[in-house]
Amino acid sequence: MKYTIVSTLVAAALLFSGCGKNDLQKKLETELNGEITKMHDSGMATYTAAKDLLTQIDAANLKHEEMAKMFPKEFKDHSSADLMAAKEKIDAAVSSMDTWMKGFKPFDPEIAHDQVMTVLAKQKDELTSMNSQLIAAVTEATMALDAHKLFAESLTAKKKK
Repeated sequence: MKYTIVSTLVAAALLFSGCGKNDLQKKLETELNGEITKMHDSGMATYTAAKDLLTQIDAANLKHEEMAKMFPKEFKDHSSADLMAAKEKIDAAVSSMDTWMKGFKPFDPEIAHDQVMTVLAKQKDELTSMNSQLIAAVTEATMALDAHKLFAESLTAKKKK
């Protein structure tokens, strides 16, 4: 009797597992994968902006050093620490994205639904975290660059008068 029940359950499990995924499962997987693709594309735009800001930060830091030599009294209490902190945050965010991209494996519709959903949910969580990190780094860098630009412009305007 036990053997019959166990073999019936095993046969049923094999039968259902061999049937493949139902339409709802396929739809859920496709929708989540599409959401991840959109998040990745958005993240890549921010990633590109972040990498561009690294160049701007280096230029702003050089300008800061040059102006500090020309106007030591005015620059006495004005440091470039905010620029360097912003650069470190961008470097960390870019590094996180680079690491994630190297380990990324494309969506495989052939693996079991539960595995697909687990992998996709993990990818979505990781992308959400990285995108937040990138956005925060870009925001901080932009604010630091704007502050230094404004300071340099106001100093230059005062010296012209």
